[in-house]
Amino acid sequence: MRHLNLPLLLFAAAFAPSALAAPPQDTHPDSSVPSTVSAHRMRGDAARRARRWSDAAAAYKTALEAARALPEEKRAAIAGELGLCELALSRYRDAATHLASTIEHWGALDFAQRSRFDRGLADAEEHVARVIIAVNPPDAEVLIDGKPVGPPARTYVIYVEPGSHTVRARLVGRHDDESSLRLPAGSSASVTLRLAEGAPHDPAPAAAPRLLDAGPLVPDAVGRDTDDGESPRTGEWTFGGISLVPLLAIGLTPVASAGASADVAWRFQTQLSLNLEGRFLASQTTSGGAAIRTLSGRPQLSVCGHGVIFSLCGLAGFGRLDVQKDPTIKKSEVQEPWSATFGVRPGVEWRFTELLALRGFLELHAVVGHPSVWIDGEKVWAAPPVAGILGVGLMLPFKHRRTNDKVVAGPDGSRRF
Repeated sequence: MRHLNLPLLLFAAAFAPSALAAPPQDTHPDSSVPSTVSAHRMRGDAARRARRWSDAAAAYKTALEAARALPEEKRAAIAGELGLCELALSRYRDAATHLASTIEHWGALDFAQRSRFDRGLADAEEHVARVIIAVNPPDAEVLIDGKPVGPPARTYVIYVEPGSHTVRARLVGRHDDESSLRLPAGSSASVTLRLAEGAPHDPAPAAAPRLLDAGPLVPDAVGRDTDDGESPRTGEWTFGGISLVPLLAIGLTPVASAGASADVAWRFQTQLSLNLEGRFLASQTTSGGAAIRTLSGRPQLSVCGHGVIFSLCGLAGFGRLDVQKDPTIKKSEVQEPWSATFGVRPGVEWRFTELLALRGFLELHAVVGHPSVWIDGEKVWAAPPVAGILGVGLMLPFKHRRTNDKVVAGPDGSRRF
């Protein structure tokens, strides 16, 4: 029987791929929890596909409550779907809160889910304000407008409605500390609360409310813990990538040409990007037994809109076509070598790791200009009015943060960054 194990496993893998591909079932001492969660989630999925957002939100919320005993990473997908439904219902604060909670568990989500939740979070954050609160000591109770924000922690990331708010920290045996905020929609503010030793809930004179103006909201909603004496910082994130893509082009040089494209992309709020590209193409053909080698270098600018994994770009570029000399040819030249191109590019970007993505696209260009290749006084090729390019290659994504430090007054009146 020991010798039959391997063939049996191979047979099962060949004829039951769906079973092998299925994710492991959630386990818990109460076996009814996973099935209950699954039933509510399936009901939410059906309502979401029918665009019955209220029903979907109610089902996902019930599923999330039923999954309280499960690990947080197993709740992330449910919280994300609930957040997207709340976004559709214009419940922006709840949507931002649930969508932001998924980010620290992105390892449990697939790329499509991460993209949907990230895009939804960016949309929700345009309608709310975010407060990053650092408190010392970390076991102090923190309240916003008189309501506790949650279990004690050193740093909190809280979404609130636009407007004026009061943030307060209190702890028995220490002076309270308090700060007032004025927060427009799409803004973010950082606050540090320090509770000096003293009588319980006896506000210290130096802890008078301080009015802080909020700065731009950071699209990445993951707050970071701060060391004692340090305040959180806010800033702006820019997403982008550097890619190297082999190309196959028709219409820009005689016969089909091969080459490569190197580009740098700047992506803003995950849905719009600006790309600067440099391209090199080469082709070789024969005429009268002589080899004709052409080279073309083309810079290009593109503006792209992005979906989950798909993109659509508008393109504008220009370049020059040159022909290499051949000893067997008396005279070879390119007349009107410069041309401009305008086109569109549908494409896909599949990020299979956080540091590497597969990129593919198909371009269609209108050629403005009339490059032509002449050999010994005879025209052997002229550029057509339309050209096409196919590219498949790799992209290295990156994320850059430009800090925008907020000055926060400490309880002793000093200024901290």
